[in-house]
Amino acid sequence: MSQAPAAGAPALAAELHHGHARALSRHLGRKLARTDLRARRLAHTLALQRAGTASSDVDLAFELADAVTGLHLRARRLPSMIGAPPSPGAEARTDHLAQGLEVAVESAYELVRQLEREHPRGSAQAKRIGYACAQASALLSEFTTALHGPATAPAALSRQRRVSLTARWLICSAAHVLPASEQARYAEEWRGELWDLAAEPRRRHLAHAVRVTLRAWTTRRAILRSRRDDDGGAW
Repeated sequence: MSQAPAAGAPALAAELHHGHARALSRHLGRKLARTDLRARRLAHTLALQRAGTASSDVDLAFELADAVTGLHLRARRLPSMIGAPPSPGAEARTDHLAQGLEVAVESAYELVRQLEREHPRGSAQAKRIGYACAQASALLSEFTTALHGPATAPAALSRQRRVSLTARWLICSAAHVLPASEQARYAEEWRGELWDLAAEPRRRHLAHAVRVTLRAWTTRRAILRSRRDDDGGAW
């Protein structure tokens, strides 16, 4: 009789992990469903404002909306993986979803950049879409951990050696406050520093991104001061 609890402990632990995975998959699905609607609404709003005129930002908005729709459909299939034996197809499914979320974050940031001057409200919406996709990526990582259990999750996650998308998003936003001619250079430098932390815990990624964000305005002032000095004090 004394052996029964020990014998049932692995099954109980697995059920707890699976229950957590189900909750995470529902949360991820709801988040992507809302993001899908927001991305569609933004794309159609931009198209109406452009009155049918060809525009790169409209094209990008529709591409982003299509991408988020695809991500939402993939996320809806995640619950079928819970409790099923591990398989290459299931692993590829989470890998593709993770990669798709990463691309969506990058596309959203590019849309933020394109819309900033002429359509600040649209730019703000694109920023919300990108941040939601970054949050969805974090949920997917949690789902993978819950699905595989803490013992095997590191091996499953190691196939996707990447940095926190939330941290990447913060760094892209920080670079966005710099003068346009300097944004690409500093964004590349800050992203390189972030990738140096790829093997570290996610909290280190976020700490670095927060430090970059806090010093972004100081960097902007230093750049403008240097330009003013180079011009002999003339603006």
